[in-house]
Amino acid sequence: MTNNTGMILVDVFISPSASDNWGSDVIPKDMILDGETFDFTFTGVDPEHCSWDILFTADDGNKYYMRGVDLCSITSITLSK
Repeated sequence: MTNNTGMILVDVFISPSASDNWGSDVIPKDMILDGETFDFTFTGVDPEHCSWDILFTADDGNKYYMRGVDLCSITSITLSK
């Protein structure tokens, strides 16, 4: 995952689109600087569960969402505002 938001990210959560629960923060350290890339592994992606939502929080407290990301067809994600 690459942070191209122009902001420092303090949280990134990924959840199946059909879920009401965001689960755990996936960033591996306290913050991800603009332009930084980080790797993470998660489970649950299969041909019947491809649509996922992403919530990321900037260091100013603002929250941003990417909804309906097809994780069956991609291997990398670029976060942008």
